[in-house]
Amino acid sequence: MKGKIYGFVGVIGGGKSYRADKLIQQCKAEGRTVVMGDFSEGIRRFAMGMLAGVPRPIDILSKEYSDWKNEEFDMPLPFADQKKVTLTGRQILKNIGEGFKEAFGPAIWAGWTENYIVDTLNKIGPDMTDEEGDALTIVFGSVRFPVEAQVLFDLAEKMGREVEIIFCDYKSSVYELFPHVSEKFAQRFIEMGYNDGDNITEEVRKIVQSELS
Repeated sequence: MKGKIYGFVGVIGGGKSYRADKLIQQCKAEGRTVVMGDFSEGIRRFAMGMLAGVPRPIDILSKEYSDWKNEEFDMPLPFADQKKVTLTGRQILKNIGEGFKEAFGPAIWAGWTENYIVDTLNKIGPDMTDEEGDALTIVFGSVRFPVEAQVLFDLAEKMGREVEIIFCDYKSSVYELFPHVSEKFAQRFIEMGYNDGDNITEEVRKIVQSELS
């Protein structure tokens, strides 16, 4: 069976990670190669390049990363009336992500991620058989904006693949309707009456075509 490009949409605690992990394990059990797409990876790498001098990747499941996101840091400022500001690692990432969007447009990180996926496929492609290449599956664990959804459709067109976007609205213990711009896209599907596990591909396609064309 030919691999697809999958995306998961949902609010905080809605089960995106659970469904993505379950899909990845299923693909691996079937012998499929899985490439993960993460629209926050570019932000994390830029942050590490800025703070540590090396844009190294982060193990997002590690305790070190979890602790860093919640720890507070004093950042020096060049102002007579404000010598420093205290930020958590999470706030540093948020400020970098939103700041770059304001400076370079809302598609900056989506474009970075698409280029990263293409580069990854170009690197692993020559070592794969035609059958393995056809079975390759791309999984985006969190799609939060229409410009991110556009990446899935663009990649699908380039690769001749189908897109499947699943809505995740499981009411976990950490489920939250958080009033942040990154949550508004998922909340739209709650308002439209979609349920956990629904295939929202065509609805997302309509939104992308309406707002980005």
